[in-house]
Amino acid sequence: AVQVRMEDPIYDTVAEEDYAALVARRREDAGAFIIDDDGLGYVDDGREEDWTHRALPSSSDEGSGGEDGAPRKRKQPRPPQAKRPPQQSAAAASLSAAAAMMGKQRLSSMFTSSVFKKPGSDRTKGSSLAADSIVDDVIAEFAPDENDREERRRRVGRVSAPTPTPAPVAQIKAIQAAVHAEMEVRSDNGFEPDVVSDHGNDMEVELQPEVELKPDVEMQPKLEAAPGSSTELVDENKSSEELKQEANGELKIEKVHRLNAKIKAEGTRNGDMLSATAGWMKICGEGENAGGEGEVSVNGNTDVDESSEFELKDGALPFYVLDAYEEPFDINSGTVYLFGKVVIGKRFHSCCVVVKNMQRCIYAIPSSSVFPRDTISRIEKNSTSSDASLSLRATLHELSSGLKSEVAEKLSDLNVSNFVMTPVKRNYAFERTDVPIGEQYVLKINYPYKDPAVPADLRGDHFHALLGTNNSALELFLIKRKIKGPSWLSISKFVACPSTQRVSWCKFEVTVDSPKDISVLMTSNTLEVPPVVVAAVNLKTIINEKHNVHEIVSASVICCHQVKIDTPMRSEDWQKRGTISHFTVMRKLEGSIFPIGLTKEASDRNQKAGSNVLALESSERALLNRLMIELSKLDCDVLVGHNISGFDLDVLLHRAQTCKVPSSMWSKIGRLRRSVMPRLTKGNTLYGSGASPGIMSCIAGRLLCDTYLCSRDLLREVSYSLTQLAETQLKKDRREVSPHDIPPMFQSAGTLLKLVEYGETDAWLSLELMFHLSVLPLTRQLTNISGNLWGKTLQGARAQRVEYLLLHSFHAKKFIIPDKFAARNKELNSAKRKLNADTEGGNAADGAADPSIDDEVHHGDQGKARKGPSYAGGLVLEPKKGLYDKYILLLDFNSLYPSIIQEFNICFTTVERSSDGNLPNLPTSKASGVLPELLKSLVERRRMVKSWLKTASGLKRQQFDIQQQALKLTANSMYGCLGFSNSRFFAKPLAELITLQGREILQNTVDLVQNNLNLEVIYGDTDSIMIYTGLDDISKAKAIAGKVIQEVNKKYRCLEIDLDGVYKRMLLLKKKKYAAIKVALDGSLRENIERKGLDMVRRDWSMLSKEIGDFCLNQILSGGTCDDVIESIHNSLVQ
Repeated sequence: AVQVRMEDPIYDTVAEEDYAALVARRREDAGAFIIDDDGLGYVDDGREEDWTHRALPSSSDEGSGGEDGAPRKRKQPRPPQAKRPPQQSAAAASLSAAAAMMGKQRLSSMFTSSVFKKPGSDRTKGSSLAADSIVDDVIAEFAPDENDREERRRRVGRVSAPTPTPAPVAQIKAIQAAVHAEMEVRSDNGFEPDVVSDHGNDMEVELQPEVELKPDVEMQPKLEAAPGSSTELVDENKSSEELKQEANGELKIEKVHRLNAKIKAEGTRNGDMLSATAGWMKICGEGENAGGEGEVSVNGNTDVDESSEFELKDGALPFYVLDAYEEPFDINSGTVYLFGKVVIGKRFHSCCVVVKNMQRCIYAIPSSSVFPRDTISRIEKNSTSSDASLSLRATLHELSSGLKSEVAEKLSDLNVSNFVMTPVKRNYAFERTDVPIGEQYVLKINYPYKDPAVPADLRGDHFHALLGTNNSALELFLIKRKIKGPSWLSISKFVACPSTQRVSWCKFEVTVDSPKDISVLMTSNTLEVPPVVVAAVNLKTIINEKHNVHEIVSASVICCHQVKIDTPMRSEDWQKRGTISHFTVMRKLEGSIFPIGLTKEASDRNQKAGSNVLALESSERALLNRLMIELSKLDCDVLVGHNISGFDLDVLLHRAQTCKVPSSMWSKIGRLRRSVMPRLTKGNTLYGSGASPGIMSCIAGRLLCDTYLCSRDLLREVSYSLTQLAETQLKKDRREVSPHDIPPMFQSAGTLLKLVEYGETDAWLSLELMFHLSVLPLTRQLTNISGNLWGKTLQGARAQRVEYLLLHSFHAKKFIIPDKFAARNKELNSAKRKLNADTEGGNAADGAADPSIDDEVHHGDQGKARKGPSYAGGLVLEPKKGLYDKYILLLDFNSLYPSIIQEFNICFTTVERSSDGNLPNLPTSKASGVLPELLKSLVERRRMVKSWLKTASGLKRQQFDIQQQALKLTANSMYGCLGFSNSRFFAKPLAELITLQGREILQNTVDLVQNNLNLEVIYGDTDSIMIYTGLDDISKAKAIAGKVIQEVNKKYRCLEIDLDGVYKRMLLLKKKKYAAIKVALDGSLRENIERKGLDMVRRDWSMLSKEIGDFCLNQILSGGTCDDVIESIHNSLVQ
């Protein structure tokens, strides 16, 4: 065993008298260490502190030099109002325990420097920020109230060394420095310093008349420090009499001065524009005064439990579907989750329907020898009776026996044991060359989604193609059950799930074992469309310079209950009392605590509102937990925000991952309970690029409304920032706060409360913008027309809308729909099919073993990106450049490409594509194709809605207007799916044929106008022409337009040209670049300047260049003489 011998004792044991002498010697040695510190309390007098007892009571603190460090002549009795509350003894014990754990030196230095740091002191710069944060978290737990923090602040200077400096002057100097420093900080960072939020921050100091005070700011009857300034030397809770006695017992009262540290608030950029923050605070105040929070909680679905009974209709559950989701690569593959509303006790509540046992649907295209056409035709002619039909089925099964055996063997190799195969008759009309065009018999294969997928390029002796191998379960469910957007469904044979077995956060959850138990409710017209709960979210973040990531400091949510989705809402309807609730959760910065007064202010606000509207948390993890809990309570159906999909949700989920927020919390951002966070891949890094697939998985069950994406689709603006849209659309002035502006705001409670207001205002503006643009009613109409998912429409998935519209249409007519592949896989599969076709023809001797084929396919997209368009587009005429000062007519074909499809019956089913890739001929078939029929129905529906629009008024008129807009947008998007190379229905021959007809139509129209009507066409672009009339009389110019319209329209059946605009003056520069003064067509005298393609409309140009360009353009189009215009522009540039 090793023995350790103690050379010297660790501590000395001395008598009480010796210890007293040691302390006296230390005091004497330390007395002159710091010279003239103005009584600020830096001197260590050598005393040992006993942390098991309170360091000094208030009376001792006041009696031993007090705030100024001067010795007291006599002990002052403590006034009754200065007594310490009894609950602070517990806080003191807690502090003692914390000190015992962390060490007395760390805790005392934290009290004197880290937490309540005086201006100019840099003593804590060397301390570890991480350690500070840990201690601050511990102290925040033990000292949660404001009184305790103030007491700790007052104890900072309790060991000050005595100095001969007069007390009043020392106090005034410190106060002046604090006030002046506060003013400089606020003005530099641009915050409004005129907000006084702390009660009791007013300081009054009584002065001798001979004391000269020269403050830097305005003198008023009292001396007052700015909120949050360093006023440690003066206790705000003390009376004027106490301060007088502390400073000088014999001072006489002559007058009291107030030093007011208020700065004039920064004016708005536009004097006649309403402040967005003021608008929100008005609504917020009305909501609190109304006491509507209780009503909101009822609407928030908190008054139900799982024992509540569903209201059934004919034995089935009426269910309004809002969103749907599937996990394609999970153990739950083949399970579809539907999210929506059910009626319980005359109220709508959230519900999840879990659809199990989805089956794959694959079509094997047989070889020509499997179903001989002659044999099939002969049997079909005799299959008029039911017996003959049974005979046909038996014959088909017999003919396909070899095919079924081969397919069964292939499936067995993939460990697929449970499957069903049936010969069926289907049609095909798309672009795969290895699949015969037209009607034919194929083998339909069904097996569960939980089994592995069949490779798309699988082939055999009896079949040469498989279709439908990678179709998703959700797509099949929507198409086969004919569900077209948000609508009422009938759920039969369902089983209610108890709360312990649920997979969602919805109020109710049911399970069905077969998708066939779900159908569209035919009597849905008699049921009310349920309102939804909308929550607008805004995050305020700071940037962690070390890791270069955003960290959340506050999150604001404004919730609007009872939002209609079938009609626009007036502002007085959705802003009425009892429908709006709000809350903000904020956390302190790392290594600091909340400023004095914030806790009390938060408590006061919560008490006034009757609920938690402002929560303060100690860490980012606690903030995230609290935010998720509050969002779960709201049970919102729609999340709203400006660029929420590209920024807020991305930051929120990444911070939850970094802070290790449990899955039981972060998964509440959506409606599915999750144990593992999906992969949060970084999508497009551009602003407003939309949400990544991982984020969309996390919020499954809640719709995401990004007002940035929606405004970009619906508006034409130079910038789509929230500030710009608030100014142009809402006529409100928004205050921008950058991440670098936020840390200085933690210096006082007033500026932090301003930060809360800014966050709630931004959430409010995004909510207001959503209502202003009628985003929910419009996107719902678009989804109901197309039959896709509402969430995808809100994300701007225009191609998917048209895709689902065609999927529903072709599936209803028994067509095999084309497979959906990613762009890279599409080209790879195309190259493989071409290689296989060459192999069958004996022409693959050189290419079969060439390893460069895959490499060429992989880089195909990059090569295409560098090339021009693969086929010719619209015709653009060479403009006749110049300045025109007479009336110009703009005539435009209404929906040119959709009209061409109808006019010439262009469709997959009617156009015969050549194998060599040449341009096909116009169809000769009299039978109408699927595309023309679909467009015809859209046009007729729009015409009918527009007729209703003429006689409607109020909200009904707005509702009809939204319907006709949705129909127009859908019809005009039809051509795009044909010409987009990554589209599922890409058909280059059809797109090329449509644009060819468009060019011919435009050229024929120009020839007709110039040759037959003797008018001058100065420009034409794709679907429009400009005619120079040479007239000053607008009525005569319109008469010419009417004549042109009549001559052109009589040549076509579906095509229509119409007057789109009249220009009073035009500067025509080059193709797609012009500016003109447009005259209103309603007969009024309103005029506005229209710019197309000019550099001044570019978003990356400076404001100065835009202003100069606008001025020059206004002068040119003003109608003045050439010399006057030149002189005016020259003078402006010289200035």
